[in-house]
Amino acid sequence: MAVIPYRVSLAKYFKPEDFNPVEGDDQKEALEKSHKERADRIAEQERIKSELTKNEQESLEVLKKFITDKKLSEEVQKAYLPLLNQHISDLQNLKLTPEFLEFHLGGHTRTTDIENAIKQAEIKAKNEKIIQEKDKKENDSDGMPTLTPDNKTEKEKGKKLNQSDQIIFDTIDKGFHRK
Repeated sequence: MAVIPYRVSLAKYFKPEDFNPVEGDDQKEALEKSHKERADRIAEQERIKSELTKNEQESLEVLKKFITDKKLSEEVQKAYLPLLNQHISDLQNLKLTPEFLEFHLGGHTRTTDIENAIKQAEIKAKNEKIIQEKDKKENDSDGMPTLTPDNKTEKEKGKKLNQSDQIIFDTIDKGFHRK
């Protein structure tokens, strides 16, 4: 590893005017390179600062629109905005907290839960409609049993008969003859 001279190291952190290289100095090129690195670093810092200022203004506009669109009351804003500021601060410091993760997960799963609840409600409504239609069909009679050609009601045809009923119906079907 190359040893950097003391003056070259200082040039990375101080103004170029503080270290004007002198003609014929054996470290002139290294000093000029350090001056350029410092100027580039300052320019990058200024670019980042400008971008952050722009992002901050855009974010404030987005927040104002969000509050207006959601019609958040003063009470909700007083509870929500400090929490939002804390989350932003934690993220800027690259700090994840369990509270932030729970909050973020809650927002993510809330959408999925709502979609699932809507689907379940639709299925339940369809099932209830089917049951109502079935009940309506069963109740659409004059109270008299509907007999089929073999003298059994439609309900009796679908039912499994107990042993004594089976004997009676078999006797009727075969015809009861006395000798």
